Amino acid sequence: MGAEVLYQDLTGDRFPGFEDRIRASGFVQDEWQLLAALTINGGVRLDYDSQFDVAVSPRIAGRFEPWAGVVFRASWGLGFKAPLPLDLGIQFTNNSVGYTVQGNPDLLPERASTFSAEASFAVAPRLTFSFGGFYSEVENLINFAQVTPNLFMPENVSEARLMGLEASLEYKPWRWLRFGVGYDGVDARNLSEDRVLENRAPHRVSGQFGLRFDPVRFDVQSAWTDVRTIYGTDEAGNEVALLAPAFVRLDARMAVTITQALEVFLGGDNLLDAGDDQFLFIAPRTLYVGLRGTLR
Repeated sequence: MGAEVLYQDLTGDRFPGFEDRIRASGFVQDEWQLLAALTINGGVRLDYDSQFDVAVSPRIAGRFEPWAGVVFRASWGLGFKAPLPLDLGIQFTNNSVGYTVQGNPDLLPERASTFSAEASFAVAPRLTFSFGGFYSEVENLINFAQVTPNLFMPENVSEARLMGLEASLEYKPWRWLRFGVGYDGVDARNLSEDRVLENRAPHRVSGQFGLRFDPVRFDVQSAWTDVRTIYGTDEAGNEVALLAPAFVRLDARMAVTITQALEVFLGGDNLLDAGDDQFLFIAPRTLYVGLRGTLR
């Protein structure tokens, strides 16, 4: 069991509409070992928000391991997510890229009911495969909308449904080498308007590669994201559905340990320079180098 208190206050030109708030939370959780292979975990969380009242969020989960290396997991729970200060009151313009993010002081908190299940298998020594699915119904989903071609604002979707599948494969043939691939498929719908939820890609494929040869560590991560639906307006002010193109993001990092207390590293983010000034406002290709030391 535990408790926490959070006080938030922001002042500045970028947050003209934010008011300070207090959030207090408490939770209790217990675990039962019903059988040698079956574990049940249950709990409940109580949140009080000075701006968004009280929310109770129960959760129950189970883990079943009938054979060594074969694990099944399932869970159900209610969720509560209050808008962040950035969502409520930010006023920010990025002149270098050409877009504006504006907060929405009328946002309501999200409340969700989610069920998920997963199975993982040690297919062979150092080879693990897992797959699972989830189903979630959300009230007042907080979703960033492209209000105009260059203006983004968080909005509530009064009723939304998200369901999907996830799968991953990880292979470690040797201690110094690691591969991984993953897939995420999501069917996200705005039920209140009976249409596809904005800016949610239905498919995403990712990959990882890691190499360890002391004192060198090298990591590469890449992900392909499918086309996304964006709702905008035409010259006459009518709403239109646009398709944001698919894109690939590639990141890499190499680190060399000089001593136990000193490391030098270099890398690059978004090496393929994905992004555009209409659908994908992300930082362009970025290269960096650094030195990290630890006092012992």
